[in-house]
Amino acid sequence: MNSLLGKKWTILLLQALHNKKIGFNQLSRIIGDITKRMLAKRLEELEKFEVIRKKRLCNKPLRVEYSLTKKGIDLLNAFNTLKNWGIKYELVPEVCIKTNCNECEHKC
Repeated sequence: MNSLLGKKWTILLLQALHNKKIGFNQLSRIIGDITKRMLAKRLEELEKFEVIRKKRLCNKPLRVEYSLTKKGIDLLNAFNTLKNWGIKYELVPEVCIKTNCNECEHKC
């Protein structure tokens, strides 16, 4: 699990899935610069660690949606606690707590 959290895109994917069920293409649009191959790989890893769940909606055309598991919600909450700590000690700009990192124009 430790090796997963430090990987690029992990936190952005968790934030994108917060309180939502999202398909692959929509996740790709939200994240932006991630390649389809990397997105599929990272989603597979998150599913393996039971942080997200993948639900097949239909076979033809293949459609799936992703959502956070309880474990994923707890992980995202832990991340937000760390973010608050960073704001408190001025290591992270205060504006970062008010928005989802996927929507933030400020690059920390």
